[in-house]
Amino acid sequence: MSTQRQCTTPKISDFGVNYLLVTTKHYSTRLSQQTGQEAESSEACILLQDGSRGITSSEVVVMDVPGRGDSIPPSGTVAFTAKLNISDSYPCHTGVLKFATVLLNEGGGYSPDTGIFTCPVDGLYHFTVHVSVYGRGQCAIYKNGEKVVSLYHTSLPDKCSQVASISAVVKLSEKDKVWVNIWGPGRNDIFATEDNDTVFVGVRLGQ
Repeated sequence: MSTQRQCTTPKISDFGVNYLLVTTKHYSTRLSQQTGQEAESSEACILLQDGSRGITSSEVVVMDVPGRGDSIPPSGTVAFTAKLNISDSYPCHTGVLKFATVLLNEGGGYSPDTGIFTCPVDGLYHFTVHVSVYGRGQCAIYKNGEKVVSLYHTSLPDKCSQVASISAVVKLSEKDKVWVNIWGPGRNDIFATEDNDTVFVGVRLGQ
């Protein structure tokens, strides 16, 4: 079996493998089981033997494992819980409601800066929203700009504190976006206190 040396930056298209992980410092190599390729690493180079070509590199090469995003933990779990800050109560805008306090963010899909969950890996996801309402409140779960489910709740005429909830199972593909949308003034009596939370929860159920 011959090996050729190339002083080019390795690309996944050069090998036709599903995934590739090579570290030169620890001299460990993991290649696709489909191809049965082997690799040898020396002090300054990595030789990938596929019968016709190889590469020379002194850097670590990391490629994606199929079916899993870069931020997916080893367990494969994707789940988040985020709640509304007290200072963000009674929002006056229309659009995305940001849940800035993150309690859990396995997989890194939820952004407290934008309030948007970006799907890191395909699958079925379950989303739940619990809102504390003092007056009138309306919100909806949106996927890629389209409404999935919504709620409207009023505690009038008594105007007491109550909790309303919605949930949905949604099929997502990688990079799909999900968020909680609100309607603004007139239906914005959604709040949080030390004893009353407004919460956005999501978890991946499986394929």
